[in-house]
Amino acid sequence: MFKYATYFLYAFVASDLFGAQAADQCPKTPTLRGEVCLVELSPVLEHIANNQRSTDEVKRNETQKKLVRIESQEKDTVDKLQAIQKKMEIELGALEAKMAISGDLKSLELSLQETIKALQTSIASNRVKSNTEIPKQFQKIGSRYFYIEKEKGLDWFGAASKCHQLGAHLATIQNQVELDAINMKTSSNDYWLDITDLAKSGEFLSFATGGKPPFFKWAKNRPEAKMNQRCLHLFKGEMKEGMCSNTFFFICQLAQ
Repeated sequence: MFKYATYFLYAFVASDLFGAQAADQCPKTPTLRGEVCLVELSPVLEHIANNQRSTDEVKRNETQKKLVRIESQEKDTVDKLQAIQKKMEIELGALEAKMAISGDLKSLELSLQETIKALQTSIASNRVKSNTEIPKQFQKIGSRYFYIEKEKGLDWFGAASKCHQLGAHLATIQNQVELDAINMKTSSNDYWLDITDLAKSGEFLSFATGGKPPFFKWAKNRPEAKMNQRCLHLFKGEMKEGMCSNTFFFICQLAQ
């Protein structure tokens, strides 16, 4: 409303100016009450249009400035977010490295503990002597005497120690015939054997003799290259390596 009032004011002033100049030139038109002068309105309308264009241009310039400010703010925001993301990636990488080191340290600590236990077990095994009398717990399977624990499970070191107390060692199976005969006496459980790679990773040896076992019968896809699986056990007539800290039944053989 105010805008239209301004336009009318411009028209009034302009008509007054142009009317003064054209007083002697404008045509006269007779009417009932007198004569009126027809003033040319084109300059007035052009003046209004020019003023409108000027106002629109100002508004466009202000809008453009606002858009530039918004784009600048958006760029600053994107740069900050990228900096935060990069910092988080660096921190995540550092955390993953620490976790990997921690995992390696735990594996080394476990390996060291197993080595110490193996040395202690080896010392105890050297004290085992050949028996002239057969303990009642043992039964003859093939040509040798074995004790098969079927009630209380132990870890590998505990099982080896128990066999030593009985004057025996964990069993090392000689051949397929002996394995089949022992398998007839066992249930569907895991049983510790004498074989480990505690001395050298990946090289499975008899713990009692330190030599290579005379017979292996690996389960499918075994052995696996896993650092923590160092001790052999028997399961359904096949050999698997497992963590020495696992709790299994076990098979002892008399020292001969």
